[in-house]
Amino acid sequence: MRTMLKIKLNELPIPIKIAFICFYIFVILGFVFAHLILHFKLNGSFSPIDIISYYKGNEEMLKFQKTPLELSETSHFHAFISPLIALILSVFFSFSQINEFLKNFIIVLSFISVLMLILNPWLLTFGPKFLVYLKYISSFTLIFSFLFMGLITIYEFFKSNEK
Repeated sequence: MRTMLKIKLNELPIPIKIAFICFYIFVILGFVFAHLILHFKLNGSFSPIDIISYYKGNEEMLKFQKTPLELSETSHFHAFISPLIALILSVFFSFSQINEFLKNFIIVLSFISVLMLILNPWLLTFGPKFLVYLKYISSFTLIFSFLFMGLITIYEFFKSNEK
């Protein structure tokens, strides 16, 4: 027999809601700072050519290809923290009242996006140049899924009980 917790987000204690909202604010700040770092590293441009030259190098601009050590350091950090963020958002989001298929789809999308976030630097450094578009897609799906899960969760925290 399958037992499922029947937790309603709007019935959670206030301290849990406050902790989640504070956590979510830090997640959003993390995205803002990540965007700023990339903005400055790429000289204000997010064009495919600039992203490719950031990873593969560009002799004219005196940029060098990322080394396996640099890629490993980036991957190591993202491989730890990004799935943890996805897990925390997913656990709360799983108790939302939205359609089960959509809920499962968004959760899986978030983890696939995290996987691509970790793999993108390696693919862009050692793979064909057209994979730069995969970076755009995975960045969009990661931001979308994290925003969607967080905002739906916060909305349901304050939603009144409907019978």
